[in-house]
Order: sequence, then C-alpha cells, then structure tokens
Amino acid sequence: MSDLIQFDPAILARYGLSEETARELIENGITLEEYVEAMGGAVAKEVEDSRLVLPRYKINKKHWENLSSDLFPEITGIILNSRTNRALFDREDEDNPKLLCRSADGKTGTYLEGEGDERQTKHRTCATCPFNQFVTENGKSHRDCKETRRVLFLETGSQIPAVIYLPYTSQKTWDTFVSAVLSQGTPLCTREVRLTLDQRSEGSRTWGVLKTPETIRVYTGLEALKAVKRAKEIVDTLDVMYKPDMDLESVVEEATAS
Repeated sequence: MSDLIQFDPAILARYGLSEETARELIENGITLEEYVEAMGGAVAKEVEDSRLVLPRYKINKKHWENLSSDLFPEITGIILNSRTNRALFDREDEDNPKLLCRSADGKTGTYLEGEGDERQTKHRTCATCPFNQFVTENGKSHRDCKETRRVLFLETGSQIPAVIYLPYTSQKTWDTFVSAVLSQGTPLCTREVRLTLDQRSEGSRTWGVLKTPETIRVYTGLEALKAVKRAKEIVDTLDVMYKPDMDLESVVEEATAS
C-alpha cells in the first residue's frame, strides 16, 4: 500500500480512480505511476491523431463562459502554458469583423496578401508594426491590434486542455501572478490554481476582470517532475497540430474570443 501514500485523494480523482480501484491496480502488479503514464501516453497519441476542438473559456462578467454558453463561477486546474496573442481586424462591419493579421506568440504576425491565386502568407514583426503602437484619440490611448493572454489550462479531472482568453483589463493581474510564480524558480505547471472573477462597472457598462489566481496546492518532488513532463508533452503536441502560420481563416474563432 506504500504506492497510495504518494497520491492524495485529489490526485486519484484527477485520474478517475477511487482508493478501491487504486488498490486493485496495485494488487495486479500495476503501480499508480505506471497507470498514470499509460493513460497520459494514450491520450497524447489520440490527440496527435485527431483534430480536436479544444474547450474554451472567456470572461462573461462574474462568470467563465464556455463554447456552449454555460457559466461557471470558478475553474480549477493547472496552467500548462501562457502566451501573448495578438489580432488585427477590419471593423467596418462590427457584427462580422474581418481578421487581417494574427500572432500566436506575440512576436510575429501572420497575414494574407493578394487576391485569388496570388494570395500569399506573409509575416511582420509585432514590436515595430504601426498597428501595435499606442495612439491617443479624444483623450484616450489605444492601439488597433488587439492583445490577449492565451492560457492553456488543464482543468482538474480533464485529460484535454482548455484555452482561456484574458482581455486587456485582466492582463496586469495575470502578468503579476505569473511573474511572482516564476521568480520563485518554479514552473507554472507545478501548482494547482483556482481562477475566479470580479465585476467592474462604469456608468451603464459592466465587465469582468480576473482576480489574483489562488494557489490550491504546489507539487514537489516526483509529482512536480511528472507535471513538468506532462505539460511539455501536451504543449509540444498542440504546437505541432496548431501551427502559428496556418491559414488565417481557420483561426478566426480563436483570435476573436474575448
């Protein structure tokens, strides 16, 4: 029964195991570590062979909203990856804005130039792009290129990561939290966190902002090493599947999320 000591009830629940089923595995000569590795490998292989539509969350006032418009007051899990995502739109039609340029890493933008058979994919540097510079109009500062934080998040109990989009109003809170964690010399993926929201208002306008993420527990030792390995495998697999320079029209939904 020594193997069980390495895994608390939260760990067992994440992999769909009760203490009874965990004992059964061990009695049949299968350690919990072997079970977790086998399950993770099977999921990773199926992810590679599939074109997954990842679960997605955006902020809807005090709730997280998924693709089915379901609302959740909080979500818990592990941060696998956090990147800056940029998108430039032609907003002549506000109801159906046209995506002009998109950057999946916040450094290099991808856009289409030309018409018909002459259409080509090209790239520009975000740091020097005029659309990514702040301008002041009517006393307010803004830039044409929309910036979000794209967070790859593995929810507690899930084998497939979700994508969370954080708008400008939540970025300072997020960046401060990430900086604090990394300054301790620990990867983001070695802690389980709870993400909740607060509601702000100005006149008749209301919107939601991210509260400082709450750390539920921090992984150490072997568990931390496994978390780092698992996060890398998932991120690497998805990077191959969803290349930043893919055709722009296939990523409109991702880039337009709030």
